[in-house]
Amino acid sequence: MKRIKVRLIYKNTQKGFNNVTKITAYSTKGQFTILPDHATLLAALTSPSVTIYTNDKPHTFKITEGFLHFDKNNTLIVIPVD
Repeated sequence: MKRIKVRLIYKNTQKGFNNVTKITAYSTKGQFTILPDHATLLAALTSPSVTIYTNDKPHTFKITEGFLHFDKNNTLIVIPVD
């Protein structure tokens, strides 16, 4: 099964996640989910959260805003400090 790699920049720290099965987040258009092999995407993120699932275990980060870029199963999520 294909997996997603995520690089998260959150509160001035960086975290890496491998073996990501899906990502759920909220944008200005509503909630969305990214699965492996999703089309390229650039999204402005909004509250309440971004959730990264590794082996179906959720890692949730509360946010007010941010950006997400997904391309070829690589994701960059930038969440500025509140």
